[in-house]
Amino acid sequence: MIGVKLLERNTGGVALTVAGSVFLEEATDILERVDMAVSATREAHEGKAGRLTIGTVGALSATLLPPALSAFRLISPKVEVYLAEMMMSDQVNALRNGQIQVGFVIDRDRFVPSDMESTTVIKTVMNVAVSKDHPLADKGEVSLFELIEEPLAAIHISHYDNFHVKAIDNIFAVRGVRHRPVREVNSYDALVALIGGGHCISLLTESPKAMNERNISYLKIKEYSDDLDMYLSAIWRKGKVPSLIKEFIDVLRKSVDKDNTKTGLF
Repeated sequence: MIGVKLLERNTGGVALTVAGSVFLEEATDILERVDMAVSATREAHEGKAGRLTIGTVGALSATLLPPALSAFRLISPKVEVYLAEMMMSDQVNALRNGQIQVGFVIDRDRFVPSDMESTTVIKTVMNVAVSKDHPLADKGEVSLFELIEEPLAAIHISHYDNFHVKAIDNIFAVRGVRHRPVREVNSYDALVALIGGGHCISLLTESPKAMNERNISYLKIKEYSDDLDMYLSAIWRKGKVPSLIKEFIDVLRKSVDKDNTKTGLF
């Protein structure tokens, strides 16, 4: 089948021809690569190797993911992890088309599309965020009625991603508090910079990064109700879930303290 002579007989028995020696080297190399491929396939099946792309946005990259990624690297060091920065409103479609494998959604009602699996990783609460130089900064707790004349700001990236603006308007409205028009900014970083500089206040979930590094104080809202509670859920596609995704979700659950209300979502 090969068409060349691989062996030849001599007085000492049987020996490889020059072509036979080349064939043996190539065949040995192929078998080694096959073994490596089998090993890599098994590792990928077990969640120990491969590529994992995670959708993320804003404060999540700085507060939630680092400890989870660190723990994941210890158990799956051969997995290449990529972070895809995108709006949460885009992450469901990104999961459906395979652009990412794990995403995140924030929702008061913990709504998740029917074709997605989910796990709640954080329950946190909205507070009033002000500069540490603000007259209210040392109160610890504040009524929304005290904020009627305060300049309010919120994150509004696009027509499809204005959850923060709507959440703030709703929180004031259900309590019968009329406030000044909300100033819209296009990123979390821009908002906390403006708050820290004393140019506005906002309603945010508490973030140690913002509080410790950006001159932000958080005040509890006196008119507390469960509409102030915010839930962050990790989501992934339903069906046969690869072990790699299962491994990461398991690590994520273990690395996040579910009683921790100091992980900034927005």
